[in-house]
Amino acid sequence: MSLANGDESASDATTIRTGMTRAAATPGGCSVDLPDGSPCPAPLTVFSYCEHHSAVADRDIQIFQMVHEHFEQDLREFWQRSNFYLVVDGLLLSAFASAHLRSLQILLACAGLVISIFWLLVARGSITWLHLWRNEVKRLDQVVNRFQSFNTIESRVQTNKWSSPSWLTQWLPAFFLAGWIIIFLLTVLRIASI
Repeated sequence: MSLANGDESASDATTIRTGMTRAAATPGGCSVDLPDGSPCPAPLTVFSYCEHHSAVADRDIQIFQMVHEHFEQDLREFWQRSNFYLVVDGLLLSAFASAHLRSLQILLACAGLVISIFWLLVARGSITWLHLWRNEVKRLDQVVNRFQSFNTIESRVQTNKWSSPSWLTQWLPAFFLAGWIIIFLLTVLRIASI
């Protein structure tokens, strides 16, 4: 990612690097690459930046906040979608249980199948996006946060996915889908045997 420093001309654009992306990074040195590609040799004064590049730190923090807010928004949307599909599937299941006409039961089972398929696809897609945004927040956290708290916590969650509610919840639609398939088959077999 290239950012032009406010004190420098546009032709002297600087590049921000993380400790993991550059082997040439000097320990305790500024995290900005100079226009010639070499690391800034100045000592750190603000987070991962020297005094000359401290203005870059403010912009990096703003970028980090924007990326983190986008990650949080995607996370909220994941839970809202999951709740919506859970309620719809629950209503369909309740309607199926109270329906007395076999044709209505087949229609409700088909609707449950379709909703569960969409729910599964949406949940899997949402988890993919959450993973991408989470990795971006982790990458930026290495640059702007000397405590690297986001990285520390996320690394612990990634080692044990069973402790992640969003990772577990993505599989709930698969259970509903399997249930609707069984209900559909039993309903069709019951009609065929009549």
